[in-house]
Amino acid sequence: MALLMHQIATVQIDREIMKAYLHSVKGTLREAECHFIEVGRRFWPMQVQSLMLTQHKLTMNDTDTTSKTTTPMEIDTEDQQIACENLLNEHLQKIKRQIEYYGKELDEKQSTFIRFTSTIQETIEIHVQTYGIKPLEMKRD
Repeated sequence: MALLMHQIATVQIDREIMKAYLHSVKGTLREAECHFIEVGRRFWPMQVQSLMLTQHKLTMNDTDTTSKTTTPMEIDTEDQQIACENLLNEHLQKIKRQIEYYGKELDEKQSTFIRFTSTIQETIEIHVQTYGIKPLEMKRD
């Protein structure tokens, strides 16, 4: 059960990071500054660029390699933007399905234990949070 709790929390952290990437790509990251000056805020972090290149290589391998292919940098900027947003949204959907799957698995495990109390669950959650999730949150932050 601790492993499933850890997996759920880890995937939720990944989801937060992916959402931040999506906001960065869209240019909608929230800032504490005043917004008096209109500035183009779209930014593709290195991780997103790497993800796009990986996706491009996968699609290149699926198609005929003898035909002329373009690299992501040769594609129209708006097409790149749409493709990147779609890819990040797909990853967010995949993460959502993982969280649901792990949640169902955890519910099944909890329902099979006799004498499983909220105290036991709370103790496991505290252990997972302290020794498994806090270091990941520190790395993310």
